[in-house]
Amino acid sequence: MIFGFGTGAFILGVLYFLYLYVPLGKAVSKYYLGKVFEKEKVLEETEKAAPKEAIPTPTLPPVPDTGFSIFVPKIGASAKVLPNIDAGNEEIYYQAIKEGVAHAASSGLPGSGKTIYLFAHSTNSQWNIVRYNAVFFLLNELEAEDEIIVVYNQKNYSYTVSDKKIVSGSDAFYLTDYQEGETLILQTCWPPGTTLKRLLVFAKPKQ
Repeated sequence: MIFGFGTGAFILGVLYFLYLYVPLGKAVSKYYLGKVFEKEKVLEETEKAAPKEAIPTPTLPPVPDTGFSIFVPKIGASAKVLPNIDAGNEEIYYQAIKEGVAHAASSGLPGSGKTIYLFAHSTNSQWNIVRYNAVFFLLNELEAEDEIIVVYNQKNYSYTVSDKKIVSGSDAFYLTDYQEGETLILQTCWPPGTTLKRLLVFAKPKQ
């Protein structure tokens, strides 16, 4: 009887662990495997003597919703963006980030010339942060000049990373103090799986 109970508890524990961490595992493995394949592709192309014609890039990147989505090629992040979400209402934005990335209601939209604030985080509980924050889990891997694409109303808006900051979890300064010119700000929890601080990635329209 004791053995049966212990085995059942162990199986439940394993299932719960998979429920929490499989999304993050997919994101991390996709990122690092992508880097390996990218190196192999560069070597393969270098070895070829005859030049090939450039393959045109698709009009729209692989996003779940051409109405409003974000695509970060370097980390393989692709998610729907939920517009006009109240960043000060936990109940509202918590539901939004279950579906994708939230767009702060007080911020601008692509092409508006204003600050566009997108966030994927939760202060509901630690296990839900791990579960729903996978889309921006690798945001810290972004560096200057990396590309971020926002698709809005079936149109591409390309941005390049200009800066990163780690700020207090209670700091709303960047949400209310707009940057000079159009600026895309991506926010996630930092360190991943906590609500101690926030990681902000800043990007400017690609010239």
